[in-house]
Amino acid sequence: MSSTRLTPLPITHKQPYAAVSPDRPELSQASKTVLVTGGGSGIGSAIANSFAQAGASTIVLVGRREEVMQLAAQTLREGSAKSNPQLQVHIHTVDITDSESIAKLWGWLAENNIVVDVLVLNAGRQSVVKTVLELGSKEVFESFKVNVFGHMEFTERLYKQDRSNSSGPAVVINVSTAAAWDLKSGGPVPVYCLTKNSGTMLLQQIAQDVPREKMRIISFHPGLVRTETTKGLFPNSGPGEAPWYSCKLKYLLPVHFEDVATDAGFSLAELPGNFAVWLASSEAAFLHGRYVEASWDVEEFKSGKIKEQIENDPYLLKVGILGCHP
Repeated sequence: MSSTRLTPLPITHKQPYAAVSPDRPELSQASKTVLVTGGGSGIGSAIANSFAQAGASTIVLVGRREEVMQLAAQTLREGSAKSNPQLQVHIHTVDITDSESIAKLWGWLAENNIVVDVLVLNAGRQSVVKTVLELGSKEVFESFKVNVFGHMEFTERLYKQDRSNSSGPAVVINVSTAAAWDLKSGGPVPVYCLTKNSGTMLLQQIAQDVPREKMRIISFHPGLVRTETTKGLFPNSGPGEAPWYSCKLKYLLPVHFEDVATDAGFSLAELPGNFAVWLASSEAAFLHGRYVEASWDVEEFKSGKIKEQIENDPYLLKVGILGCHP
């Protein structure tokens, strides 16, 4: 890990803004095939919608619940009827922890000559508020199977595709979390922190071994977004209800917890959705192997001191041990 601190970002966002708009020609995903794990709801669905808006030709939604994905696919098609009428949407029920289920999906893609250009690793397993030893080895391993090994299998299969007829590198976008590095704040759910940290480190290592001209890999924290997961974790986070500090997970994310009762602590799902499209563009190529956050302003990243810091420090915005780097 770098001992350098990133120059503070004076501008942050909780809502979509022009620089990450999927309507920008520079961010076009025309002719691209995008596969989103956990794509049926929440952040995964928002990411799929943003890629559809950016002109992707094919979107493959992968998840556990077919009825949820059917609804997400219908929403995608209806929302793209005018702006992207040629969009093809496919859904596949896949168990991320089952190698045979994953192999069946990629076998279908190969049989249908579908080459994935952008892989979004959004599927994840949340943990409960218990220590590692209280949960036990079986539950810890189940979390590793989703948050680490699932990422590995999908990324490996993307890497081994025949891309001889494809232009540009394959792109892997890992939906990580601030809990992957802020282990103190994520203390109430240590297994989630542990496995998301490991999954992010895994992709960081793969990125170190693979040139960005062949496969570009970036991890990002989507921000605190209202989804089924956050609703379950933070039952008192609705507008007009008890403030978030009544929840025993109040230290999970670095936000002003009293703001959550008025929605001020949450980002709109469209922000990480649009940010993912930006990450898939050539503008974000210099972030290969790094971790970033959807709230950060991309205009500040693309030029100036921050970009210079990133390009000059191979350890900046990466998982590691602070203090050991010479």
